[in-house]
Amino acid sequence: MTFAFGWAVWKKPSQFLMSVVKTLPLLLLVSLLIASVEELIFRGVFKDFLSQDYNIWLTAIISSAIFAVLHLIWERKNTIPQLPGLFLMGMVLFYSVYLLNGNLSMAMGIHGGWVVTLATLDTLDLYEYNTDANPWLWGCKERPLGSVAGIFILLLTLSIVQYFLA
Repeated sequence: MTFAFGWAVWKKPSQFLMSVVKTLPLLLLVSLLIASVEELIFRGVFKDFLSQDYNIWLTAIISSAIFAVLHLIWERKNTIPQLPGLFLMGMVLFYSVYLLNGNLSMAMGIHGGWVVTLATLDTLDLYEYNTDANPWLWGCKERPLGSVAGIFILLLTLSIVQYFLA
């Protein structure tokens, strides 16, 4: 099945249900662990530390920039095009913490949801891009936030957070 104007193809593995049953619990656990640790560090410790000297929005900008840049540790080549998206992701997560007066639970849930979704799609190899697809528009498997579509998802999340929490 094709989607994204025919630029991506949904692939269903032959043993789809068995793959999901075997893989999803571990991916869920790892994703929530990663999200929780990152949120505790960037929207918890860094926010508290930086807010002693800076206003809330400068704190958000600094912690989101550090969040984005530190993702270069894992992989530089595929992370560099995603730096603006990672920065925006940090700002969206920071804003959810701000709206909940410092409570990290929403940010952990959103972050964990994004990570488990991408990890599941990639681990189970559930989609592939058409060679005619514009990577800057729809992204690549290795760079979901390095595209207009990735930024759109972040802005959509921001508007949902704003609607329900503000």
